[in-house]
Amino acid sequence: MLGFDNMDDRPVTGTTEWAQHAIVLDVPSEATRFFFGVFQVGPGATWFDDFRFEVVDESVPTTP
Repeated sequence: MLGFDNMDDRPVTGTTEWAQHAIVLDVPSEATRFFFGVFQVGPGATWFDDFRFEVVDESVPTTP
């Protein structure tokens, strides 16, 4: 595993309005695949809208 960010230091909790959340990881050029998912603790629902992967330049800092 080359990168992992579960947003543990910036969790989304309770009922919230729609908001943009981002995870930024460096992906080496030799990478051939990546995996993603959602951790949900407790009852409720997780919704996504306009989900996307984007290439950004090096001026965008990675998330922890």
